[in-house]
Amino acid sequence: MDKSLIRSRFARAAATYSDEAVVQARIARRMTDIMLRTDFPRSGAQVLEFGCGSGGFTALWTPAFRPAQLWLNDLCPEVRPAALQSVAPGIPVRFLEGDIEQLPLPEALDAVVSCSALQWLEHPEAFLHRCAASLRPGGYLAFSTFGPQNVHEVTQLTGATLPYRSASAWAALLETDFEVVHQSEELHRLTFPDPVSVLHHLKATGVTGIRKERWNKTTLRTFAESYRNRFAPTPDGVQLTYHPVYLVARKK
Repeated sequence: MDKSLIRSRFARAAATYSDEAVVQARIARRMTDIMLRTDFPRSGAQVLEFGCGSGGFTALWTPAFRPAQLWLNDLCPEVRPAALQSVAPGIPVRFLEGDIEQLPLPEALDAVVSCSALQWLEHPEAFLHRCAASLRPGGYLAFSTFGPQNVHEVTQLTGATLPYRSASAWAALLETDFEVVHQSEELHRLTFPDPVSVLHHLKATGVTGIRKERWNKTTLRTFAESYRNRFAPTPDGVQLTYHPVYLVARKK
């Protein structure tokens, strides 16, 4: 996985992400609601959020849980001003810039949270073990990521994909260090006027950082024709599938 490519694609999409990332916004609201329905630690907690981006999820969960100390992390330094501004007023916060797989994690944490970011890690299993080591006994891990059907229409036509897992697969992975208290998954489908608009949408949300792709008139025309032939259009256009999964777990 090319982290420099991921960083550059998300940095380029910083100005368009909020307008285009409608599914990610829904996921952030759902993730916050799930946390509110568990015993996730509230005021007084030490919390790390990794892959915070411009702070859409941060702005939702921090007013409700009000940690005593918050660490925000993202690979892209360009998001720092927006991320810090998204934190509810009065919460002490530090920004950790860089690849979370390479950075030392804060110690004695009460919780680690993330929304729509774990799929970008090269070695997620090893990272989750590190999270467990940094959490106090009884500490919480809460995250959303994406399942195997995520953007499968584009994946089938381009071959570019990430190692997506189902909610049950993530739950099985967590069993060594955690007790899973919530797992779920769902499908969201967005409609676009044509297949090329799908590509523009993905570029505007930064999620084209899987590999370098050079498009020209011929490859775009072939992609559009194949998309329509393989995935039956609706009267309003063509669809793109998102497959979010949600996990909340307590350290044993």
